[in-house]
Amino acid sequence: MPATEPPVRLTPEEYELHVKSWLDAAGAGLLEYCSSHREVIVATDGRYEFDITCRFCALGADFLVLVECKNSKNKVKREQVQVLMAKLQSVGAQKAILCATRGFQAGALTFARQHGIALVRVADGRSSWLTRDASCMTRPWSQVPDYIPRIVGWLIGETLGHESLVSEQHGEYLKKTLTF
Repeated sequence: MPATEPPVRLTPEEYELHVKSWLDAAGAGLLEYCSSHREVIVATDGRYEFDITCRFCALGADFLVLVECKNSKNKVKREQVQVLMAKLQSVGAQKAILCATRGFQAGALTFARQHGIALVRVADGRSSWLTRDASCMTRPWSQVPDYIPRIVGWLIGETLGHESLVSEQHGEYLKKTLTF
């Protein structure tokens, strides 16, 4: 699949709600877990709307996770991660996750790792099957097994080239990200 093609054609709202479904599946066992779509949070320096917010309790503390979903023609730049970091600080959140359909530039990866911002590359679900059958990516969806999701995420790891699958069925790595 050419790098210029989106992984799956979704409206912005469908894309955000799909990511929210991954978070909801990952957060299912967390105490008092809830998520919101397009929540506006008022801080001392202004109002911020987030694509998704997640709230839960752990170790006797309340946690707020901010999630932004980017679906642009280019890879996410360092500056976009810096903006999310500034919003995290302004609203007093504990964690931020940035999802992108085009991936991330090197500067964005470095900054996110240094500041604990999780990055998820959103991809065509057929990419989850590559380890089993590389020809799956070229097959039309009508020939892809039903258990392959149409869209998945790849949580970018601390080391170069290490990514973990994220979907409603595979939320264990995303859950670790939510709870640090």
